[in-house]
Amino acid sequence: MDSTRGVGLVLAAVAAGLWAVVVVAVLMTGPEDGVNIGAALLALLALPLSVGATITLIVSRRDADRRGVSDSHPRARRIAVVLGIASVACLGGSMVTGQLESTGTAAVALVLLTAGIATFVASSVLFALPLPRQG
Repeated sequence: MDSTRGVGLVLAAVAAGLWAVVVVAVLMTGPEDGVNIGAALLALLALPLSVGATITLIVSRRDADRRGVSDSHPRARRIAVVLGIASVACLGGSMVTGQLESTGTAAVALVLLTAGIATFVASSVLFALPLPRQG
């Protein structure tokens, strides 16, 4: 495994772990418990980690293509790139929509955030598929 891909996978694992904590905290507690504020702070940390991991993994894929590294899962990698781009768009859109002060935008922001998290995790899993052994 090259170092760029390794860094991307580590970032993705940390971000996925943070997203898991955020989701569990929001689902398992009431709004009066104050956990949602802590979950929101963790989400603010998980978001740039997710974007960074996605960009790093996409760049590592392009680097591997340039070096001529064969891939036993080329279709899965292409799907991972598309899902990664969709993830960044959804996560960014949820942040922008969440800043708008309108009643309907909170639901839209939640849908975008959920879609962003799901596509990020799916993309990361596809990028984590093993590469063939070299030589």
